[in-house]
Amino acid sequence: MPHGRKTGGRTAGTPNKRSALAAQRLRRLGVDPLTILATLAKDEAVDVGVRCRAASELAGYVYPKLKAIAVEVETVAVPSPLVIGPPLPLPDDGGPQLTRDADRSA
Repeated sequence: MPHGRKTGGRTAGTPNKRSALAAQRLRRLGVDPLTILATLAKDEAVDVGVRCRAASELAGYVYPKLKAIAVEVETVAVPSPLVIGPPLPLPDDGGPQLTRDADRSA
């Protein structure tokens, strides 16, 4: 595009021949695809899968599609508070002592 101007081709917003032909045929038949999809989505006698698909297709005309975003996460080394080693001795406070079954029989 020289000098930032469009020089030829269709003007922005003009449908291509295929789209224009399809729209013309639908008008001639009296068919409005959005109306059909909305009717299917609202009809409780229709299978729920079909209703959901119709609603999903209609949503594209009402709500913008969300784009995926990249999330960058910095990994930080955090020292572990967990120390694995021999058990620490318990203070002798005169309370009940916990013993293993093997210690009782000896």
